[in-house]
Amino acid sequence: MATYISLVQFTDSGIQAAKETTHRVADWASKVESMGVTIKQMYWTLGQYDQVCVFDAPDDETAASVLLGADMLGNIRTQTLRAFTSSEMENILAKMPSPRRGSFCNCEPQQRENRRSRLGRGLPSTLVSESKL
Repeated sequence: MATYISLVQFTDSGIQAAKETTHRVADWASKVESMGVTIKQMYWTLGQYDQVCVFDAPDDETAASVLLGADMLGNIRTQTLRAFTSSEMENILAKMPSPRRGSFCNCEPQQRENRRSRLGRGLPSTLVSESKL
């Protein structure tokens, strides 16, 4: 199961019907449960977002479909993030390609120039000057 975090903002009609928000969430949670979606936690918040919803879904397509369905009701607009656990992030990091030795230099410009000059040792001066172009 994938975990998602939705940042929710009420629309004008959602604000007008704010007293029903807990009931709407409960209804939505029971409807999406049949699609394999589990609401882990729902928070009502202060600030830019009115709610934060943490939920699990079997895949991105299912998550997108239940969110689109909720948005189409006209009470909310959502921004959703895919969340990764520590073990999921370890798997992601393990799949990252390693940079080839010498292909990246996270160093100061002078260190780069010193590195270039070391690479050019033993080459004819014409090749060294051409390589700096």
